[in-house]
Amino acid sequence: MAVVLFFLLCAGILVLQGSLFPLLWPSAYQPDPLLVLIISLSILLGEKRGSLLGLAAGFLQDILFGPALGLFALSKAATAYLAGFASREIYKDHIVGPLILTFILTVLHEFFLFFLINIFFYVSASWETFSSPLLMKTLGNAAFLFLIYPPVYNAGRRGSTALPRDIRL
Repeated sequence: MAVVLFFLLCAGILVLQGSLFPLLWPSAYQPDPLLVLIISLSILLGEKRGSLLGLAAGFLQDILFGPALGLFALSKAATAYLAGFASREIYKDHIVGPLILTFILTVLHEFFLFFLINIFFYVSASWETFSSPLLMKTLGNAAFLFLIYPPVYNAGRRGSTALPRDIRL
């Protein structure tokens, strides 16, 4: 049940990201609420489960919007692993730790995407095109953290079956 809920939530976020967000923000400045969801789940579930969820959400994003299969999957899985690994050292019940982690991991995720695109697609994008919208994306992701992290934390705190804890790794 939790896995179905996760995929429905990811699909809903991607539909919003593909239909509503282009009306509100220019494409270079759009926040990534799917990344915020993956970071939030990885903070609560750990690096192994989080990276598996990041891989699944990234593949879903690749299928719907990606230029190649695996680009978003690899970057989201790596970001989720780092979020789960760093979650050992932060307080999960206060939003300050996840907020700082979201700032750092958004920058790393965008850098990782920039690196993958330059290596595998041989696109010579300049550093200025990468770094100019980075602050707006980071601030947008931080704003979405205030909307996404508290319900995810509460779902995991109550001991409910809303979080996919039954993944055996």
